[in-house]
Amino acid sequence: HCLGDLLDCSRRRLVRLPDPLPAWVTRLDLSHNRLSFIQTSSLSHLQSLQEVKLNNNELETIPNLGSISANIRQLSLAGNAIDKILPEQLEAFQSLETLDLSNNNISELRTAFPPLQLKYLYINNNRVSSMEPGYFDNLASTLLVLKLNRNRISAIPPKMFKLPQLQHLELNRNKIKNVDGLTFQGLGALKSLKMQRNGVTKLMDGAFWGLSNMEVLQLDHNNLTEITKGWLYGLLMLRELHLSQNAINRISPDAWEFCQKLSELDLTFNHL
Repeated sequence: HCLGDLLDCSRRRLVRLPDPLPAWVTRLDLSHNRLSFIQTSSLSHLQSLQEVKLNNNELETIPNLGSISANIRQLSLAGNAIDKILPEQLEAFQSLETLDLSNNNISELRTAFPPLQLKYLYINNNRVSSMEPGYFDNLASTLLVLKLNRNRISAIPPKMFKLPQLQHLELNRNKIKNVDGLTFQGLGALKSLKMQRNGVTKLMDGAFWGLSNMEVLQLDHNNLTEITKGWLYGLLMLRELHLSQNAINRISPDAWEFCQKLSELDLTFNHL
């Protein structure tokens, strides 16, 4: 099916690319097929191609798209069998702004991401249990949104996120129990942080120090027992604080000293 600059080849049970593909294609949807590899010769003439969807196929590695890789701005690889993010497989994508690797088998974030122009990176619903400090450093000048929901992350290493442009970070449904002081140092532009359903029991003093521009903090469905000035330290621009479904039984009298901008507070289903 064709619609404008989109060629929709989804849900066709394809095991190889259709050939020839029309040269005018800007957006190519190959999702929900049976592709396990991409033959680059079928793509080399698509000089206008900017967006490729390969969701729900049988790819085991990030595919090589050949000479046109440098033009791709959006690449979606969700729902495949990719188990590693190898820098050499991404280096050719010098114009890439959005990369979706959700619903794969990635277990660790170890070898640093190559320097790309990425703005949006999604690694939801994988098996990530370990993260190497410095992993995202090469994306520091461009990355705006990072989503790591539904993984197996139990601890955030110090200086993990040195991303001064990042605005939204999501870590929902992981296994983070404690958040140490200065954990999120290096995220000066962050506007929202989501850490729902982790089982967090302890937020150390200064846990969110450095997030002086953050407006939304979501900590619903954890095991927090108290609200103190210590872990709210430095949240000067916080407008929304979501703490429902915890075990909070105590709020320190001076807890809100730093949160003068707070306009929405959810403490439903606690032990007050």
